[in-house]
Amino acid sequence: MNKGKILITEDEEIVAMVTRRMVISLGYDVVNIVSSGEDAIQSAKEQKPDLILMDINLSGEINGIEAAAIINKEYDVPIIFLTASSDEKTISSAIESGPYGYIFKPFELNTLKTTLDLSIYKSKTERKLRESELWWKSSIDSIDQGIITTAVDGSINYINSAAEKILGYRLDECKGMNYLDIYKVYKSVPNELFICAIQDSQNNPEELLNSKWFIDRNNHHIPIEETVSDIKDSNNNFLGKVIVIKDISQKRESQIAVVAARNFYISLLEDFPVPVWRANADGYFNYFNKTWLNLTGRILEQEIYYGWIELIHEEDKEAFQNLFKISFEKKERFECEFRLLNSEKKYSWILAVGTPFYELNKKFAGYIFAGLDLSKKKVLEKELRTAINKAEKASSAKSNFISNMSHEIRTPLNGIVGLTELLFDTELNPDQLQYLEMVKQSSDVLLNLLNNLLNQSKLEAGKEFLHESTFTLHDVIDEIWNPIFAQATLKDLIAEKKWECNFERKIVGDKIKIQQIVLNLLTNALKFTEAGKIELIIINENEIELSETNTTLLNLHIIVKDTGIGIPIDQHERIFESFTQVDSSSTKKYAGVGLGLCIVKNLVDLFHGKIWFESQPGIGSEFHVLLILKYAMEKTSGEVIRI
Repeated sequence: MNKGKILITEDEEIVAMVTRRMVISLGYDVVNIVSSGEDAIQSAKEQKPDLILMDINLSGEINGIEAAAIINKEYDVPIIFLTASSDEKTISSAIESGPYGYIFKPFELNTLKTTLDLSIYKSKTERKLRESELWWKSSIDSIDQGIITTAVDGSINYINSAAEKILGYRLDECKGMNYLDIYKVYKSVPNELFICAIQDSQNNPEELLNSKWFIDRNNHHIPIEETVSDIKDSNNNFLGKVIVIKDISQKRESQIAVVAARNFYISLLEDFPVPVWRANADGYFNYFNKTWLNLTGRILEQEIYYGWIELIHEEDKEAFQNLFKISFEKKERFECEFRLLNSEKKYSWILAVGTPFYELNKKFAGYIFAGLDLSKKKVLEKELRTAINKAEKASSAKSNFISNMSHEIRTPLNGIVGLTELLFDTELNPDQLQYLEMVKQSSDVLLNLLNNLLNQSKLEAGKEFLHESTFTLHDVIDEIWNPIFAQATLKDLIAEKKWECNFERKIVGDKIKIQQIVLNLLTNALKFTEAGKIELIIINENEIELSETNTTLLNLHIIVKDTGIGIPIDQHERIFESFTQVDSSSTKKYAGVGLGLCIVKNLVDLFHGKIWFESQPGIGSEFHVLLILKYAMEKTSGEVIRI
């Protein structure tokens, strides 16, 4: 086992070799053998030995004593001198360089062993002590409180960095001085502002003002907090003192600022434009500002304690008191509306908002309240409710009118349509046939308009509901697709229908309204497309299993694309509003009143679905509808089976 690294400095080769064998036999490692002081210094730098055996009388410009002094200073390596001389002058010079010991040549193995072992042990112990001291000093210096340690006689042993800043002295300046010569303190005396604060607060004066003044070397007065403790050994013998001090200048300034701000805000609240009042920690109301007193027309003595409660309307009083009690016990924010009797003997609606507040020592001090006069707001709310009721009645009347008129117009219109169909069965010349076709087209447009008006009227009145039935999606879509396909063919348009997945399972839902949604979108696409194609895409986005009801939901995604005129960007936000059209010019090319997409949007909302679109003028439009439907279920032999 390697007990340590040894550097041998000896200019006699035979002595050096013998010493090397002895060192190795003792379990140490010899890192180098050098013969001069200069080489010893260089080897100590490069090889960092644990100990150096150094001959005192070396040949060369630097002898062993000089080399040892340099090594001790620069590299902190312990040294044992080897010497054949025992004269007092040589020994005294060697001792001044601080060796760990010396051995007279010639020496025995036991002497060398004892000296090496003790020196290595002493070196490691001292190094640990130095490291411990460095750790201790670094820790003490990192503390923001000043620390002063003294000896029995009061002389200063040590001060940390924080103490240097407070005292105005460096450690090397004051070490050894009596601490009373530089540490001058006297008891703090509060100024008038603190005296006023103490008189008007629940703070403990001793706790608030427990500090002293310290006078530094520049005669500056610094407020400090101080702790003095005796240092004693294990036998309770007095060894000195440790004084811990903390500069509380900022803390004291903050305390003064808080008190000043508190006084400022109290004066500010007096003239605050809204009523402000306060309850103390016991729940007693002890402050009302001028605005409050002007509102009630009373004096402060009438309001304090619980006097003001009598001004609250009898119907609101109990609710206010119960809510205040609950908030006060939980120390939570308080908010309540009530009617308060004002100076004109009329009731004003007040919104009271209260929050708990605390003293400097974080002790609960009560509640501070602010009141907002809601009287005008209440009047406006009443007027608004009246206006809303009138609007709702007008809307209801409009819906009823449209519904009644639709029925009244539909009766003669049905007669016109019927007679037109009968005329087609008679002999007509080409001109008559053309006129009759025009009558039929106009009748169809008018009938479609009446149907849309009636549908929109029902939707706005909230009289339209979903009527569920069981159906197959293919059948529902095909019923409306075939007429659209025929109309597209007449306009020389390509009409495509795509099923992205299998929809053969039966579905539960309102098939009529699904048809209305798809038909209106397809009709719009057909109306605004002069060339190109229209496309219907049906997608099942995903399925959701509801185990608790044994139901399967599907997300039905309907897409209608066209290559028509598109929708201008400035119309995108309005396109689902009633009576909104892309072609709103005075010379309209496209018939209709702009109810189709509005009806689609309302129908999608009935399904709690979603609708959106993408469109560019001159390129076309793409409308998306997402509906959540469920698959039909039937019971067979007591089991639930999906169809």
